[in-house]
Amino acid sequence: RDADHTLACVVADAMVMEGVFEPSRDNESQWRQSMTDYSLWDEFLERWPLERVREMTLEDYSQSGNKDTFTYWLEAKLSLYGSVWGGSSFKFGVFSRADDKPKVSNNNRSYSARYGWYTRDGSTAEEAFEVTKARIGQVIEAVTAGNIEAIDQIDLGPAYKWKIAFHYQDRARPLVVAVFLHTWLAALCDEKPSSGAISHYHRKLIAQMGPDVDLMEYSRTLWQTSRELSEPVDSVAEGGDLPLNTIFYGPPGTGKTYTTINRALEIICRTDEPLNREIGRLLDDPQADRELLERRFFQLVDDRRITFLTFHPSFTYEDFVQGIRPVLGEAGEVAYEMKDGPFKRIADAARTEYSPKSADYELPEGASVYKMSLGNTLRTEDDDIYEHCMEKGLIAHGFGNEVDFSDLLESADWGSGSALIREKLMQTDIADDRVVFATRVIWWFIREISQNDIIVVSRGNYRIRAIGRVTGEYNFDRDRELRYNHTRPVEWIVRDADIPVEQISSKVFSQQTLYRLNPRDIRLGNLRSLLAKPDVVERPRNYVMIVDEINRGNIPRIFGELITLIERDKRLRPGPDGRLTGYRVALPGALDDDPPFGVPENLYVIGTMNTADKSITTLDVALRRRFAFEPMYTKYELIEDDDARELLRELNRRIIEAKDRDHQIGHSYFMALGSDELEDLMNGKIVPLLEEYFFGDATKVLELFDGLDVGGGSVKLTTTGALRFERPGG
Repeated sequence: RDADHTLACVVADAMVMEGVFEPSRDNESQWRQSMTDYSLWDEFLERWPLERVREMTLEDYSQSGNKDTFTYWLEAKLSLYGSVWGGSSFKFGVFSRADDKPKVSNNNRSYSARYGWYTRDGSTAEEAFEVTKARIGQVIEAVTAGNIEAIDQIDLGPAYKWKIAFHYQDRARPLVVAVFLHTWLAALCDEKPSSGAISHYHRKLIAQMGPDVDLMEYSRTLWQTSRELSEPVDSVAEGGDLPLNTIFYGPPGTGKTYTTINRALEIICRTDEPLNREIGRLLDDPQADRELLERRFFQLVDDRRITFLTFHPSFTYEDFVQGIRPVLGEAGEVAYEMKDGPFKRIADAARTEYSPKSADYELPEGASVYKMSLGNTLRTEDDDIYEHCMEKGLIAHGFGNEVDFSDLLESADWGSGSALIREKLMQTDIADDRVVFATRVIWWFIREISQNDIIVVSRGNYRIRAIGRVTGEYNFDRDRELRYNHTRPVEWIVRDADIPVEQISSKVFSQQTLYRLNPRDIRLGNLRSLLAKPDVVERPRNYVMIVDEINRGNIPRIFGELITLIERDKRLRPGPDGRLTGYRVALPGALDDDPPFGVPENLYVIGTMNTADKSITTLDVALRRRFAFEPMYTKYELIEDDDARELLRELNRRIIEAKDRDHQIGHSYFMALGSDELEDLMNGKIVPLLEEYFFGDATKVLELFDGLDVGGGSVKLTTTGALRFERPGG
């Protein structure tokens, strides 16, 4: 057995999702043959018997770069027998970090230069490891004794602990199948996921295995069945209609931002199968890795699939939709341009999902992307240049228009080539100050652009009107009806579009006729989506606009005509012929050649609203009609500490009596609260918040705490007139 080769195949084919492994088609036969070979499993048990597990050190358990640690064996080498590959390393309880970059510890997770661990398990990595090692020993002892129900109660990563149990069970009398994902186990048992009792699923599936059936063959059948039962698009994408416009409202600390991130990811997952395959099933799992979800969220923000902003009293329509903004020219002079705001930019980006595509093209590795102008879009007499190029499948320019540069194809390098270009240009009437610029354009056009490179045709500095693939070499033709004689053949993939440049680039275009885009500025995922030819009528990708503190802005002034356009029945959607239908309006600052603006149906708007600032009853009536409102109030069951839970419950009851339910205090303040942190919480957040609620009336705040046991302390009025929480002896 070639263990390294087997491991390479396994790692290459492991899905980045805890609890599932699926072979690729290419190595299906090799995988089938290897899956019933238990030699690697046996080697693991020889290397890591229970006695060694009890005596192992932190370095034995996890050490970056060491492929013989306990965690590396379970995650990588044993992937063939069911995978826990990917996700966060916190599933191991404590882990060796791959780098020593400083990370900030918090109430949930702690970091040193070498390790990360759960704060609850100790103040150092060594303390956390001893706790984790003890739990691993408990898992092994439980499965060895046949008491897998005890494993449900052991506080270790869910998939990870069942992976351990699987490998330490008696294979002759198995108790655990090689499926570790909670939702898949539930689907196999035709049940809804419960809050615990994973052992129940394993018992049920093992009972159905039958005699003389190989455990891994049976597990493979379960993997295939669970995939059919839990197709990625079904878990989220087919989960029923979500409102296009939603506002989460409630008091502070009730999880509005937390819920907003999950809802945004759910919306994106509905039309993004790879992302859904990775995180779709984690969105409803309270034990899911929050860092992974937030990392994916902010990656989507960077990719412009999600836009996040906050309203404030001075926020305007010009900030949100479109308005005139001052810009500095190259010489430092001030000019004014019409600039799109974040809502118009993401609406235009969402609309590009419906852009007509005349071809289907997969961007090859190493292909370059060039920006090119086909005539001046501000001059109507140049319209024929663009139209001719679209019709004939060309790109063209007119520098040194009467000179044939075909011999440049034989030039060895830029030095000799640029000299040849300048020599020929000096024989024309080109202005001296344009020679250097024209030389660069001609060289790029003939020598730098290669077949299969991508040409992006600009419309000004902020829009894209066409995208094509270069299919041939330079051609000079004086007889062409186009007044530009220098051409190259192109297959147009997207044409006659109106795509914001930020959809594919982090920088706006410059006014140069032709140049190569910096690869670091290109958003490759979005570009690939534009070049592909999906069934845009059926499943355009979704986009999300998130407005935090939406009630702090002047809604009628900020939204303007959007109040009408965001309604579901006014949204742009493809008609029977594939063309977009729906309401469009000419924006106040639109230029004559700007197309009317509409909001596509694949753009979702999510707002958050703190009811302590303003009740929903005071919101603009038109806005209230167009949004679905979802309340977010205190969830006491999320507070683990019994005393803290009852304290908050009683405090909120008194707040409701003294004021109203919109001014309660949310559960997030009290989650993962340490015993020595209550004083900081009360003085730093709770007491100041209550003073704000009651407009600085200390008497009313003191009445809330009258006779209330606050962790052995109380809120008092100090000699300076300030309210402060104190404990006896403090």
